[in-house]
Amino acid sequence: MRCLVCILMAVYVGDVSAEMMLEGYAGLAGEVYAEAPLSAEQCCHRFNPQITLAPKLKWWNDDGWNVLLAPYSRYEPQADVIFGNWREANIAYNAQRYSVTVGIDTVYWGVTEVYQPINIVNQYDGRIALGNDEKIGQPMLHFQYWPQWGEAQLLLLPFHQVRPFREPQQRLSPGKPVGEEIVYSDGKRNLDLAARVAFWRDELDLGISLFNGNSREPMLLDDGAQLLQSYATMTQLGLDLQWTRDDLLWKWESVAKHGEGKNYLTLVTGAEYSLYGFEFSPGQLGLIAEYTWDNRDTQAPPTLYNNDLFVGLRWQANDVSDTELLLSGLFDLKKNSQLYQLTASGRVSHHFRWVAEGFWLSAMSPTEPIFYMSKDSYLSLGLEYYF
Repeated sequence: MRCLVCILMAVYVGDVSAEMMLEGYAGLAGEVYAEAPLSAEQCCHRFNPQITLAPKLKWWNDDGWNVLLAPYSRYEPQADVIFGNWREANIAYNAQRYSVTVGIDTVYWGVTEVYQPINIVNQYDGRIALGNDEKIGQPMLHFQYWPQWGEAQLLLLPFHQVRPFREPQQRLSPGKPVGEEIVYSDGKRNLDLAARVAFWRDELDLGISLFNGNSREPMLLDDGAQLLQSYATMTQLGLDLQWTRDDLLWKWESVAKHGEGKNYLTLVTGAEYSLYGFEFSPGQLGLIAEYTWDNRDTQAPPTLYNNDLFVGLRWQANDVSDTELLLSGLFDLKKNSQLYQLTASGRVSHHFRWVAEGFWLSAMSPTEPIFYMSKDSYLSLGLEYYF
């Protein structure tokens, strides 16, 4: 990694015609927990302050070359834990119809709201709150091509990234330490492959994706004093589509997986309808409803999204402060588990932005994969400085 950063910086320094921009943010936040923790190892922390730094250095020239460096770090003084990773550290060449990126990058696929089963290129960062939005950078060779009918992507992915977990003394941790030893049940693959072809036609966007390599979802094996991560070699075929008609968005994501127990299917589908023209505000209200289904067996990594209804309200005020709010609930139709989420943000000034996030876990079944978080409902408030 150090060699890659040195090479990227050497390319930048050697080109006197290049332009450079430094941006990013620094944030200060505090999580307030509603209950004492489930595990005694987590002590009695009810308040968890956090300091986050996420700079981004961009370099480019008129010949189509770009260099991007984007580290991410966070410090939690209550638990005395600091961690960091590279979200992006790459060099790219952009032409009119294609681009090639080499290095660490973050690729997002998917259209649904509650979670995106086709979004498999990058590993989820299990150290950052709940949800599955935060990803760590993945080393890759990424080729993109834009014909008139859509987009084609091909990715070569070396150096499998394992999932990081929170430390035992932190809230939202799995109760036992997660060991550094990694188990590859089918043998570790040294190179993963991924591809996606997207077609755009009028109101319909359709994508077909393929992945083969080390799974991004670990099985956690209890070794007594610790948990061990086990990854299978798997193949995933995905389909995503979005149909747009006036104020209605209909979304679909489905994947078929082979290699983690018996072959199984995962489906997320639903719609979002937008309302406008309120007398009290020029804002936009989105009404969201999605259904998740999954028929994996116990040999596959457990999932929260196997038979659930997701409903949400998204408010975008369209004001000078860019105020946004999403209030949602995830309801397990079989186990009665419930997960409520609030995310909101808005600008205070040109450089400052307030952010809020809350999770409330209710009636959480002991068979849910996140049952260890059942006492970790929290509200987080923070202020971010953008530069």
